[in-house]
Amino acid sequence: MNSDRTAQLIADGYELVDTLEVGLPHFIWRVDVEVEVDRDLRLVPETVLRLVSAGIGEAKDLAHLMGLVDARMVHNAIVDLLRLGALSHRDDKLTLTPFGVQVLHRAVTREIEVFEDVELRHDPFRDELRWSYREREFRVGRQLRESGLRTLPAPSGLTDRALELRFRDVQALFDRDGPPREDEPGVTRKRDVLRLRPLRMMTAYRVASLEVWYQPTTLAWDWRLMRHGGEEVDVSAKLRELQADGAEIIPFEEQRELALSKKGKVVHSVGERVRETGKTELLKTSEHRNALRDAIFEAKEHLIILSPWLRTAAVDGELLGWLRTALDRTKLLKITIGYGIERAQGKPKDRAAQDQEHALSKLKQLGERYAKRLRTVEIGNTHEKVVICDDRYIIITSFNFLSFNPKSNKGLRRELGHLVRDRSIIGQAKKEILDALEDAQP
Repeated sequence: MNSDRTAQLIADGYELVDTLEVGLPHFIWRVDVEVEVDRDLRLVPETVLRLVSAGIGEAKDLAHLMGLVDARMVHNAIVDLLRLGALSHRDDKLTLTPFGVQVLHRAVTREIEVFEDVELRHDPFRDELRWSYREREFRVGRQLRESGLRTLPAPSGLTDRALELRFRDVQALFDRDGPPREDEPGVTRKRDVLRLRPLRMMTAYRVASLEVWYQPTTLAWDWRLMRHGGEEVDVSAKLRELQADGAEIIPFEEQRELALSKKGKVVHSVGERVRETGKTELLKTSEHRNALRDAIFEAKEHLIILSPWLRTAAVDGELLGWLRTALDRTKLLKITIGYGIERAQGKPKDRAAQDQEHALSKLKQLGERYAKRLRTVEIGNTHEKVVICDDRYIIITSFNFLSFNPKSNKGLRRELGHLVRDRSIIGQAKKEILDALEDAQP
């Protein structure tokens, strides 16, 4: 499969131009898992035993009281209990044996154990749960930034409720891999999962390689997601679905100009400090577009939007309408939009570059209409995307406000935003960013 794909790319005129280390995302849930320890019977046999102890001795009556239309489960349970010696069958009536009484007594007094705040990993590409991976993980924050990994988008993860309903998968983990924390040496205990309670979730990344292929005649790009010496075909399939919905798998602009610009370094430094204050409110991917709209409408004096990539998918009629409404409503409002990567001279414009120019022209036209109260500033490469609404709040995020327009009914890449309302933090961050932009021409 891998060699066939390589051969096909070469046959189509593609050249392998780069191999990038990337972060393949998965989700780490912190959960409480409640289990019963050393349970003798499963639910149906135990229920049958309880009802028989209450004087119900007919199989059809047992099935009726248990709400089962099909009585076969009850019949199977009765056969198992007879073989176990917990039931006897006399005069066409079921009764408990002394051993059955002991089994019921143990059921009443059996131990309940809670594994508190344990880690449970969810692979969104294969929709699998596991306790851990036998490889290094990079978690969101300083560790991930220092690794230099470029993160790939993730399919939609599980909601709290959806995870609660996956207790059978967690039971399979207990049966296959044992508990999330080791028992004492020499102790083997059987555990039945009763319930799963999600507490919180974070994104983490494992290292993968992204082969980047280029077709110089058609200016087309392609890629392969590689791990452990081969292509991850099922992961690639999910990534291509996300790509079809607008997610960017190959960071084209970053390939052309990896170094942070002078202004970008300032923005990046500000972003790191803001995230590390511990005073942030977190924004999910789906909340970013609305957060941008709110900032546009709430700003009274100065709105700053820094988002390097421009796409008409995001700089659309809706966004331009928000900007017009805000500028019409508040006559003193000024809007600064920082964009863009410096492109290498002499390179042909691909479709992305043409789309960026189209989006930029729309913003510049709007600026001319409002006596340059809206200005666009080329800031060069920055990994951070920033929104500052007056002195009220600042948003630092990886979400591309001006290039990505998420669709609510589609799988989304996972982006994490940090919103800060502390005026002392906002004031210093705003000053540094404006100082970096002040020598730029509108």
